[in-house]
Amino acid sequence: MGEKKSKINYLILIFIVILVVLQVFIVNKHSTMGDQLTLVNNKIMKIEGENNQISEQIASLSAMTTITEKAKQIGLVSSSQVISLARSLPLAANLKLSL
Repeated sequence: MGEKKSKINYLILIFIVILVVLQVFIVNKHSTMGDQLTLVNNKIMKIEGENNQISEQIASLSAMTTITEKAKQIGLVSSSQVISLARSLPLAANLKLSL
C-alpha cells in the first residue's frame, strides 16, 4: 500500500509541475499579446489622426472660396446675366376659353 501511495504522490507531483509550466507559458503569451495590442492601438490612433488631417484638407480644398479662386485663376468669370435656352410661350396662348 505504501508503494501505491508513493506512485500516486509521484503522479500528482508530475501533474502539478505540468500545470505550473503551462501557466508560465500562458502568462508569457498573454504578456506579449498585450505589447502587440498596444502597438496596434498606437498604429490605429496614428492612422485616425492622419485621416482627420486629410478630411480637413479635403474640406478646405472643396470650400466655395477656394473653388472660386481657382476658377478665377483659370479665367472663368461670374456673370449676373441669366440666359435661358428654353423658349416660353406667352401666357395668353395657354388659356382656353370656355363659356
